[in-house]
Amino acid sequence: MSLSLVPTLARSDVSLASVTDELFEALLDETVTDNKARVEEHFRLKAMTAETDMGQIDPAYYNQLKEVFIDEVLPLYEKLERRLQEIDDNAQQRSLGKYVLGTVIVANVLELVMTRGGSLHPFNLVKYAMLEVPLGIGLYFLASLGDVARKAKEERKFFRAVRQKDKRLKTEERYRTLQEVLEGDVLQTEALTIFEHYQGPEEFWEDYERVLSIDPTTDRAMDTIAGSMSQPNAFDDFLDMHTKGHYSDDKREFRFNKLFVMAHSYFVQQDTKGYALAQLEVRQ
Repeated sequence: MSLSLVPTLARSDVSLASVTDELFEALLDETVTDNKARVEEHFRLKAMTAETDMGQIDPAYYNQLKEVFIDEVLPLYEKLERRLQEIDDNAQQRSLGKYVLGTVIVANVLELVMTRGGSLHPFNLVKYAMLEVPLGIGLYFLASLGDVARKAKEERKFFRAVRQKDKRLKTEERYRTLQEVLEGDVLQTEALTIFEHYQGPEEFWEDYERVLSIDPTTDRAMDTIAGSMSQPNAFDDFLDMHTKGHYSDDKREFRFNKLFVMAHSYFVQQDTKGYALAQLEVRQ
């Protein structure tokens, strides 16, 4: 899933990484049994707070970010949660007594071999035990520190993966913004080419209505309506990608709507007062 860029006042500091930082400790809370519900509640409160502080937010952005978090980050977190639980389970099976006893047994076997039985002397047993017991305790705490290090490593892997996803989303967002700008420039050029074919708005709107009603997606459909248009070739550039199947239904609708707005703007500029008044008269 990807995010669409919609300008807003309250979103520049909201990202997957920042939300993950905020939610991490909350999700680790053992009282939280439904991670998805916790995430949804967090985003709801975050949007409310942003609206209160900023006065204007983009709800669609928060909803999209929430969906991306649930779809892509939450599975990573749940994987981390399982890994941390495995480390805790292993730690619980470890006991100080077993480490000390195991160290003493192993050390005594080695001493027995190396001293050829001399370590069995009571004095030596006591002397070696004074070294072996602290060694066993030390090994136990080293193992515990190893658990802490493994947990920290797993958490770093998790946050690194989130940052990578965040970076990818931001890259996609910047690319989409560039594409929207470029497409806007192309559409503006196509619109001006169309307007240059017409002497006045009435003629344009009649052809616009014909083209819109048919919404041609093939060359054959375009040829069919061309004969009924006052300027048969006016929309050729605009409809070129339509008839080649490059645009979805939503994209074609978006382009027609943009052309509609551009046309009104163009004709208002051509006739500052007359065009607007003419449109009001038509509505009456």
